[in-house]
Amino acid sequence: MALAKILQLQWPLAGTGVVTITVSGTFSATGWNLKYDLTGSALTLNEPSGRYASELLGLRLQGTAQARGDTVSTAATLNLNAGQAYVEPIFADLGTHPLRLNFDLRWLQKTQQLELTRLAWDQPGVTQGSGSVLAHLGATPAVHTAALTLESGTLPAFAQIYAQPFLAGTRAEGLTGRGTLAGSLRIEGGHVRQAELTLDDVALQAPRLDTDLQGIRGAIHWSVAAGKPSLLSWTTGHVQHVPIGATQLAFLAQGRDFTLLKPWRQPILDGALNTQQLKLTDVGLAGMGADFKADIEPIDLAALCEALGWPKFSGKLSGTLPGLTLRGGVVALDGKLEAKAFDGDISVTGLQLIEPLGVLPRLVATVRLRNLDLAQLTGAFSFGRIEGRIDGDINNLRLLAWQPVAFKARLFTPPDDDSRHRISQRAIDNISSIGGGPRGVLSRGILSVFDDFNYARIGWSCVLDNDVCLMDGVEPAGDGAGYVLVKGRGLPRINVVGYSRRVRWSQLVQQIEAVRTAEPATTTPQ
Repeated sequence: MALAKILQLQWPLAGTGVVTITVSGTFSATGWNLKYDLTGSALTLNEPSGRYASELLGLRLQGTAQARGDTVSTAATLNLNAGQAYVEPIFADLGTHPLRLNFDLRWLQKTQQLELTRLAWDQPGVTQGSGSVLAHLGATPAVHTAALTLESGTLPAFAQIYAQPFLAGTRAEGLTGRGTLAGSLRIEGGHVRQAELTLDDVALQAPRLDTDLQGIRGAIHWSVAAGKPSLLSWTTGHVQHVPIGATQLAFLAQGRDFTLLKPWRQPILDGALNTQQLKLTDVGLAGMGADFKADIEPIDLAALCEALGWPKFSGKLSGTLPGLTLRGGVVALDGKLEAKAFDGDISVTGLQLIEPLGVLPRLVATVRLRNLDLAQLTGAFSFGRIEGRIDGDINNLRLLAWQPVAFKARLFTPPDDDSRHRISQRAIDNISSIGGGPRGVLSRGILSVFDDFNYARIGWSCVLDNDVCLMDGVEPAGDGAGYVLVKGRGLPRINVVGYSRRVRWSQLVQQIEAVRTAEPATTTPQ
């Protein structure tokens, strides 16, 4: 039986819009063939769970449909060209970015199987692609197999519509950029088996990570089984306001593992980070592991501090990271971490970082400072200027949530230091204040005419436990009550004496911060 028009309906949807449907076709004992045209305008719908919604949506669906036995198939074109739509978590303004879908679809009633044998989409200025999908829509709906090809994705619109909703609440929230993307995705057995992404002159900005990369090119390949190497490069950018230069990164991404395939040199300011080894295993799982080995080509400290917004130290930063490993949530140092800064040497041994991404990260380490230039170290602060060299030992260092909870620390003038030893009035006054001594003595009387003084030795120690710092100096004071923090030399001789032995660590930190802006003064002449 054939009908020229078997159905034509038009009705308002309870004030939420208007739908017009025109259907024509033929029926027989074995099935039917239809041609349909559906137009919707000003559709405003709200699904009760809030997972789907539309406002003033405009659409047109045109196609043909056939039924044979328990199989229904259709070939159709869907144009979404007005209003707004939300399908959790994606929101699209279709008036600004209309979307066109062409598809061939089969529905198998007996197996509850939906087959998109042909799918093509075109959203000008945003994305274009094609693919096929096989899904089961029974009690637990799921995509069984899929092969999707992103022929082009244009930033920033593609990131805003299709990437940012999935990044909400993460460190990559707000990701945007410019340029074009392409890629593919393959699903088998309900699991993603392979993904590829190609970038051509792409720029990416991640505000919460304070990261900006320009001129990104390359291809990223990932697969569950043995995959192809990936190659990624960028021309310039910054991380945490620190400028970085052009580089190329070759790696293998397979399953939950990441392996650097050849040494990676990342220019940073006037130096670089040279990574010889980087391997991550079980990424995203509680048992994630890592192996890392690198060295630092000399970086200008003043420029680095300026970029990071830190006090401006002078000198160079360089060093080696001999081998960092992550096992069972513990980052451990294999050997000695060595760095050069303030014209001296800094080393860290016995480093262990426990649950670094947890709620209460813990750190254990021993730190050695040797032959640091005090002029470079103090020149960045208003604490006062000190010339000479300083050594230091920080044993049994324990940090909890990045705050010190225990250590045995000592700073002291090296026994063989033959450099010039001078200390300013302001530094004398602030050291005295930290040690619990008097302030402002040198601002009065004849000593006020001297800008700085000679000293023989400087020394300070602290044993921290249970938020209490037990302090000492280079030797007992002559009065038997205090301890010498700065031992003077020559005339006029100035000794800085401390009297506070037990100080709460939190109070001491506040005091050190406060003296950076205190008025200059100092201690008693001897």
